[in-house]
This record gives sequence, C-alpha cells and structure tokens, in this order.
Amino acid sequence: MDYSFGNPMQFVINCEGAGFGAAWSFGITYIIWRIQDAIWPGGVRVTPKEEEIGLDLAQVGERAYSQFAE
Repeated sequence: MDYSFGNPMQFVINCEGAGFGAAWSFGITYIIWRIQDAIWPGGVRVTPKEEEIGLDLAQVGERAYSQFAE
C-alpha cells in the first residue's frame, strides 16, 4: 500500500493545529492552577499530615479499600 497519496502539507497543518491545541490547554490549565494556588490558604497541595493520614480519610472522611485494612 502506498501512503504517499494526498497532500503532505495537510499533515503539517494538522500537526501544527494539534500542537497549538496542546499548548493552549497547558497554558490555560497552568494559569488556572496558579490562580487557585494564590487564592486558597496553603495552596493547592495537601499538608504533610493529611498525606500521612491518607487523603481518603483526611479529605472525604471515609477509609477507601477498608476490606484490605489491617
């Protein structure tokens, strides 16, 4: 099968569009992340204590996978 048919420039145009879409999504997400980090006290990360306890218990108040707990 010959894959050289069609307009190869269209492939370049599609790659540019996909790259622009990825860059746009990353940029907007980064801006939203920074705004949230500035607004919330302590930023968007959890405290080391919450991480040690486990986020399921610290944030939701329930233990996930309790059937496997000791």
